[in-house]
Amino acid sequence: MNAAEPEHDRLLLPSDFNEPRRQFLGLGELAKVKYTLREGQAHDTLDKLRLAIQTFNHNVKFKINQVRGQGPNTRAQAFLRTLSNDKISAADKYRTARAALLALGLSPDDLSMQPLLDNQLWCKNESAAPAQGDTKREDPWYWSVGRPSGLSTEEEAEWQVEHKDAFHILMS
Repeated sequence: MNAAEPEHDRLLLPSDFNEPRRQFLGLGELAKVKYTLREGQAHDTLDKLRLAIQTFNHNVKFKINQVRGQGPNTRAQAFLRTLSNDKISAADKYRTARAALLALGLSPDDLSMQPLLDNQLWCKNESAAPAQGDTKREDPWYWSVGRPSGLSTEEEAEWQVEHKDAFHILMS
């Protein structure tokens, strides 16, 4: 431990230990709480990723249709780079949450929390005319991931309201 620079000290969390070690240390209940929090974080970051991709697609279409001239195109391209970085940031946060979930017992075969590859940070642009071959090309797996399992009735209603509001904001 370094008292002068505590920000460099490593905090040991339940996901840093294997299951037998967690049980030995009495961290079983804490690991369950951590799992639930990480599962929520993973779903939230997938939502952020989907929104970032749709925002990027919308702005690419806007740039193509509306932006003219070297100066405006340069500024628009810089803005698109920022939006692209938002996609990467959300993907990295998802990967961190998934790694912790795997350490806490998530099955590597779980279809709702699959590995996220850099070449999967896209979707078909629904606001544009379909390109040739689009109907045969499927969006990446996370576009069809549903709501988290095990929600109470109140949580289920809240989840539906949140996603409906996000959809309306996106479409306006």
